[in-house]
Amino acid sequence: MFFSLEIWGNFSFGGGGKMLKRSWTAEEIEKSKALAGKLPTGKIAEQLGRGPVAITMKARQLQISLRTHGASSPSQIFKETAPARGTS
Repeated sequence: MFFSLEIWGNFSFGGGGKMLKRSWTAEEIEKSKALAGKLPTGKIAEQLGRGPVAITMKARQLQISLRTHGASSPSQIFKETAPARGTS
């Protein structure tokens, strides 16, 4: 199976077809910390020019929660749409 290089975006391939990692800058780490919990992972990825998996992996490495809070979080939506307990 062959893939277009466009799929891989900002990555380059080294000898043997291995994907080379792009190092994180101090600014990217600080920005990801500032945006964590405020924006969804996909939006953070767009702002940093990285993929969502890279954002998730770095957040895990830094022990940063990416869980968003507020009305748009899945738990909040569930609470707003679920019937109250004891009423059916």
